[in-house]
Amino acid sequence: MAPETADKTTKKPAKKAAAAQTKQLRVTLNRSVIGRPEKHKRVVQSLGLTRTHRSVDVADTPIIQGMLKKIPHLITVERIDG
Repeated sequence: MAPETADKTTKKPAKKAAAAQTKQLRVTLNRSVIGRPEKHKRVVQSLGLTRTHRSVDVADTPIIQGMLKKIPHLITVERIDG
């Protein structure tokens, strides 16, 4: 039973607590993706944007920042204080 108790004491903190502390961004799709390159359409879809003038809240991570830099002409981004 000693190995089981050792595993319980060495667990990392829950990811939910870390996610709650990350900064959030509100991303709004302002322009349609009709007639845009397929890469742009995939980025918009992976951000969770489905229709124009709809917003989603996403974590401010380097991955998301890279995605937002690909389509700045289609979206607006606001920082959410939380």
